[in-house]
Amino acid sequence: MCLTMNFLIFTVMKKQLLAIIFLICWSNSFSQTDFNLTEKEKDTAWEFIAQRFFPRGFDEFYHPAKFYSAVNYHIIDGTPEDILFLTNIIKKIDPLIPCKVSYVPKAEDANFIIEFIKSKSIILNFHQTKANNKDGYYNNAIKKQNYRLAIPKETTELKRQQILQYVAVTGLTDVSNRNVPYVHSNFLQQQKSIFYPRKYKLNLKEDYPTFQPIDKFYLSKLYDSELDEELGDYIKSSYGYWFYLNFKLDENLVGLVKWLTLFLIFLFIMGVAFKPIIIKQHKRRWINYMANGIFAGSLTLLLFFISIYLKVYDTNSLFNVSPLLVIVL
Repeated sequence: MCLTMNFLIFTVMKKQLLAIIFLICWSNSFSQTDFNLTEKEKDTAWEFIAQRFFPRGFDEFYHPAKFYSAVNYHIIDGTPEDILFLTNIIKKIDPLIPCKVSYVPKAEDANFIIEFIKSKSIILNFHQTKANNKDGYYNNAIKKQNYRLAIPKETTELKRQQILQYVAVTGLTDVSNRNVPYVHSNFLQQQKSIFYPRKYKLNLKEDYPTFQPIDKFYLSKLYDSELDEELGDYIKSSYGYWFYLNFKLDENLVGLVKWLTLFLIFLFIMGVAFKPIIIKQHKRRWINYMANGIFAGSLTLLLFFISIYLKVYDTNSLFNVSPLLVIVL
């Protein structure tokens, strides 16, 4: 009898232990999936972040805007369905960013207000942002977002939800009162992301993408304190170190580095070739002339091709070239 009881207790404990081990392994594997993106999808995601949010590279004054404090949403003159839908969106957003995200019942307690205005015709959009400068960047700390949306009564519920979702999500990174260049590359136009609408003004004819898993990756990374380091690693691995310098530094500084590099290469080659080629005397003078001529021509061609590789990119057209082309050059 005792043996039977011990065996049953051992069996139960074994099952519990296996269950605990399973849960630990499952939770670890879940945390390591990184949004369940494949390596190819991750590269696509980082390329999207680079082109969409860093069109000028690590600009001295520009950095993607975001909230640095709690985000409190509030809807004015919306329907109960609007509030319920927004609450569901908030549940998706809250785990992705370090700021606490919630819906508040009073407008005076909110810093992200979406107001619906009755309209009989086309949709209108009034967007006002209050933002401060942070860490030396211009208007990158969002303090308050205020959207006023005029949507016709006959607008379908699906379209209304698309617009509400678009505003609620993209408003976490968007600032309306600064002039930021946008890249409209073929790559970006092929992406189906809520962060890259085909038109930048709300429009009833626009088919806005849903908030997809890859969009959650974008939002999470944009709020990550190590964003610049991770993006820099991607740029170096995909485009090469020289393009990374263009992405990171000012054009004038990159140009200075380029000419200094060419000058040092010239001095190094001249130093190596000085005795065996330049001052070496052959019995026949024509051999001296030919050797020096071949050396000078080869050196000129070498410096020419190196100067092509060490291209100084215009910050307004950083992504007018593919990663593979940069690596090949």
